[in-house]
Amino acid sequence: MLPIIIDLNNRGVGSLEQGDHERARIHFKEALERTTYLLNLKHEAEELMEMGCDQEEAFASLPICTRGGQHEAAVSDEDASVQSDDTSCNSSLPSRSPPPRRQNYIERVSISTALGSSSTENGPFIYSHALLMSRDCCTDPLEQDFCHRESAVIMFNLALVHHWRGMHFGLTSLLPKALKLYEMSFSLIQNGAAFETEHIVLGLLNNMGQINHELTDYQEAERCFKELKEMLTAGASQVVDGPDVQGFLMNIMFLEAPQLAPAA
Repeated sequence: MLPIIIDLNNRGVGSLEQGDHERARIHFKEALERTTYLLNLKHEAEELMEMGCDQEEAFASLPICTRGGQHEAAVSDEDASVQSDDTSCNSSLPSRSPPPRRQNYIERVSISTALGSSSTENGPFIYSHALLMSRDCCTDPLEQDFCHRESAVIMFNLALVHHWRGMHFGLTSLLPKALKLYEMSFSLIQNGAAFETEHIVLGLLNNMGQINHELTDYQEAERCFKELKEMLTAGASQVVDGPDVQGFLMNIMFLEAPQLAPAA
């Protein structure tokens, strides 16, 4: 199932490149539902093991490839039939090939041109790079970070869709949803979803800070931008492009917590 999840994510990125944020939302939402399903199954298997169940028997129900690859063929057939029947995965829809197998697990894809710009009209900067995944994923359910990387990436991408729609179309009710997803992605990364994350953390801090400021939670916005500034000062600016660094610095300068005027 993990290859299907990765494919759904990458199709979502392809849709964003086409400017189709609604189709992207559908792909990311389904991918996230599938990762949640897998993680729930893993949790149930771990509970069975705590009750004395044999490890192999406990994990036998997981629709993923085990260490020995025993489930791989059956699951591939099952997911292939689901994918062919699912209109959200129709082959006529825009797709995005995964990055080649290499050390880097994530490829950044700029969507600012397809969706309009990287900021609202004369407004704050939004880090607008969707995240494309390679298939070099952890397929072993016994590993601690099983499916965590995929979840963190998909949450970021889905949050980005809500963020853009909220800011550019005045759908402010989507901003709390985007913020929650960003926070969940950030939490997974902070708790050990092991892959190259520095550029994602910069984007998360910027986008969380911007939404918090928009929602008038100035204290939380200031905390995000303070941490972002500390990372940039420590040299993290080298992992992102120059325009992104300029956008980060612009937000740090102009989206600070409003200072209260002194009493008369």
